[in-house]
Amino acid sequence: FRSMLDIRRSKDAYIGSLRDSKRTSITTEELCSYKFYFRFKRVAGLYWTEKDPFWSKNDPMRISFRSDGFVIGFPWDALQMKWHFVDDDGRTCEQKGSFMRVAINGRCVPTNTISRHRNWGIILQV
Repeated sequence: FRSMLDIRRSKDAYIGSLRDSKRTSITTEELCSYKFYFRFKRVAGLYWTEKDPFWSKNDPMRISFRSDGFVIGFPWDALQMKWHFVDDDGRTCEQKGSFMRVAINGRCVPTNTISRHRNWGIILQV
């Protein structure tokens, strides 16, 4: 929408940004362009929450999703994490999606839903 501002179409840019703030799907390009704050929820269990700096009152981990499907940023070298988009039936889909599945060492964990924060940021959560 910044390109619209550059050519003095501020009203169109504003309307477009409001419309975009409601979008709940994300493209691969968008997903791979951010660093996400990450924390385990309590339901993940003591094994994971004890390793998570968030639960020790430290800054949360920052993770990134690469276009080759790998997730990076976790401090545990033994974990190989890969991601892919899925549709609402759990079938793999390409390029964009509202749902994402991560596999840790080849084992899929519950599906993440993509939603928007009230500040228009992107939330990935189980």
